[in-house]
Order: sequence, then structure tokens, then C-alpha cells
Amino acid sequence: MALTKSGKRYAQALFELASEGNVVEAWAIQLEYVAEVLNNAEFLAFLNHAKVPDIQKQKAIGEVFKETDQSIQNLVSLLVKNSSMECVTDLVKNYSGLLDQYLGKQRITVTTAVQLEDNQISNIKNVIAKIVDKEVVLDANVDDSIIGGIIIKIGDQLLDGSTKTQFNDMRRIIKSGNI
Repeated sequence: MALTKSGKRYAQALFELASEGNVVEAWAIQLEYVAEVLNNAEFLAFLNHAKVPDIQKQKAIGEVFKETDQSIQNLVSLLVKNSSMECVTDLVKNYSGLLDQYLGKQRITVTTAVQLEDNQISNIKNVIAKIVDKEVVLDANVDDSIIGGIIIKIGDQLLDGSTKTQFNDMRRIIKSGNI
């Protein structure tokens, strides 16, 4: 739970700073790059190693992230100093959510048993856009274990119309005898 709060706090502070400089979208791209680089286990181990002097860590951050804004470099340095590198993924996710909100977009995740066709994706986006009254960004996933139907995640809401869930519900009702 603390990691989520920490990533959220860092994202909020960074987003406010980016808003002041009118660079919210540019920083989102740079944060994705930072997260990608910090997925490198060797570099992350170097930054987290207690015996590596802070000055060497700062130099490495400056070199590796030289194409990013100084504020992004400062954020990475702060995360290293506070031993909070594990919250980078959560930070990027929260920043992305703030950016979507700022741009009037709603991100949704759709899971189906088979790959959706373009016209199906378009139809789903249009229906959800009317419901949420925002532009919809759709992430489509395939999970054949749901057998059929569709699962839609909009923010914290989950709409589960999968065949697997329907079967499990029927099984539960039959077992309980409350038919």
C-alpha cells in the first residue's frame, strides 16, 4: 500500500510541476523512457548499491538520462536517495492517469477470448465514449480462459460479461441450492 501512495505522491508533484511549465505530455514520454531504462537489472542494482558513492550515482543518472529534462533527472536522483526506485512503475502509471484526465481521456481495458476486429474495437470505444463522455483510449487483451464474452475495466469499475464468470455463478447457485 505504501508503494502506491508513494508513486501517486511523486506523480502528483511531478504533474503539477509539468503543468506549470506546460510540458505534461513531453514529460510523460520521458517518464516512459525512465521506466524502461530502470527495468535494466544491472543499472538498477548499481543505483541501489550501498557501496557506490552518491556522486557516482548522480554522474550515471546525468549521463544515462542526458536527453531528459533536468527535473526528470532530479526525480530519479530523489528516488535513488530515498530508496524508492520500486515505485517507478506506479509513478508512471499514476502520471499517465493524470495526463489522461488532463486531456479529457478515459483509458479502458477490454479482455476477450479472441482477438477483436477493428470495427468491434471502434464500436466498443464509441459506446463507452458516450457513457463516460470522454475520448476513450482502449487497451485490448486476449485471454482464452474466459471462454467467451467480454470484460471491460473502466477506471476502478469492472464489467464482467465473460462466459467463465457466468458458468462460475451458475455453479455457485447450484451448489448453494438457492435456485
